[in-house]
Amino acid sequence: MARIREIVATEEPISHVYLKKRLLQTFGIVKSGSKVDVRLDELILACALPRDRTAGVDYYYKSPRALALGKFRVGGECKRGEEDITVYELLSFVKGALEEKVALYMDELFALAAATFRVRSSERLVSALRDAVSYGEEKGLFVRSVSDRVSFA
Repeated sequence: MARIREIVATEEPISHVYLKKRLLQTFGIVKSGSKVDVRLDELILACALPRDRTAGVDYYYKSPRALALGKFRVGGECKRGEEDITVYELLSFVKGALEEKVALYMDELFALAAATFRVRSSERLVSALRDAVSYGEEKGLFVRSVSDRVSFA
């Protein structure tokens, strides 16, 4: 449980799936089974970490400052997939891209995100980016036109 808290403090905000992946990596475990997954879920729940559910994914954090916009990670020792990039990081990415370009089409954002985060463009990344922009629209940060062009609200 101490290692879970340490990972959350270092990687915050971190999704539930990526937290389990990082925890197993610290023990040198590459693959796990259903019994290990259930036990990890129990341990994470027992830690009673603060969490935020966005776009159907639970994100754990130590400090509420972790949910603030303005930063995103592009590297790391554990290779991240597109499913490991948080909505908050994508929001920060879109905000930064719009500060530089003023307005971008969603297709341009997809390509830019894949290059920036060094992941291949896939349906998961497209879906996650769409969720992040929708979440930004709900929060009043972005406006998306009928032609799928995103700009600041």
